Amino acid sequence: MERLIDRVDAFAARYRRPLAILGGLWLGVSWASNAHVIDLPRIPLLTGTSGAIASGAFAALWWGWINPRIERRRAARKTEADGPPAETAR
Repeated sequence: MERLIDRVDAFAARYRRPLAILGGLWLGVSWASNAHVIDLPRIPLLTGTSGAIASGAFAALWWGWINPRIERRRAARKTEADGPPAETAR
C-alpha cells in the first residue's frame, strides 16, 4: 500500500495544478448542471445528479482518505531520510 501511495503522490505532485483545475471544473460544472444553473447535454458522470454525486464522492474520498494518507507518508519519508535522531552529548 505504501508503494501505491508513493506513486499517487509522485503523480499528484507532478500534475498538481492541472489536477486542481480539472477537479474544480468537474465539481463546479456537475453541481451547476444538477442545479439547472447551466444547460448541458446529458453526459454521464459530468452532468446532472450522477455528475454531482461522482464529483462530490471523489472530492470526499480525496480530502478525507487519500490526501491524509499521502501527508502521513510524506512525513514518514522525511523522517526516514533524516535518519535516526542523534544522541545529545552530556
